[in-house]
Parts: sequence; C-alpha cells; structure tokens
Amino acid sequence: VSAELVKNKINEFSNETALAISNFAKNNFENMKYLDFDIQVQEKLKPSFRIMSVSEIFKIDSGTVFNQTSLNTHDDDETINIGFGAKKLLNDNKKYLNWIYETISEKERAEEDAKFIRQELDRDERAEKKEA
Repeated sequence: VSAELVKNKINEFSNETALAISNFAKNNFENMKYLDFDIQVQEKLKPSFRIMSVSEIFKIDSGTVFNQTSLNTHDDDETINIGFGAKKLLNDNKKYLNWIYETISEKERAEEDAKFIRQELDRDERAEKKEA
C-alpha cells in the first residue's frame, strides 16, 4: 500500500469526521452561526488542523455582538485568533456596519482579510441577484 493511498484514505476519513462534527455543532448549539473544521495529513502523515467558529454572544437593536475564534496548525506554525465584533444593519436592512477586534499574526491577518472580503462580496452579489 502506497503512502499516498494511506494519506488519501486518512484525509477522506478526516473530512467525513469534520463534516459530522460541524453538522452536530450547527444543529445543537443555537448561538453557533458558523463552524469550519478541517483535519488533513501532509507528507509523512504530519497533521494539519484548522477550525474556525463564529458565535453570537447577544443580540442588539438590528444587529448582534459575536465572537470569532480560529485555530490553525500547519507544519510547525500554529495560529490562534480570538476576535469579538458587532454587526448592525442600517438603511432598511440593506447595508450593515461591521466591527471586529482580534489578535492575529500579520500573515494570517492578510489571508483572513482577503477571505472575509471575498465572502462579503459573494454575499452581497447573491443578495443583489435575489433583489433583481
């Protein structure tokens, strides 16, 4: 049995397990709004782990206060990100104000900012298509 086949089988099992954990959390924890959980193996079966969650702490007038937490491991790097933010809808719920404070490395910040911007642009584009 090749090392690549073993690695692929472990990653397949990890993906199924991560999906089951994510689905369980989303279905059983009311305040959890987003959960992304991933475990992969790299060369020599070295693990790579990533988890990110967004949970509502409490509601405010036309908005919410939330916590965003992530943990990433890859090679010998580990990054923990803990953020708190608020999101408030404005102008008849068509625009919103989003504020977040977090602790994060500069490299991770750039990657997360790019990911967040892409997600927001995608969400806005979907909303515009719905309105049309």
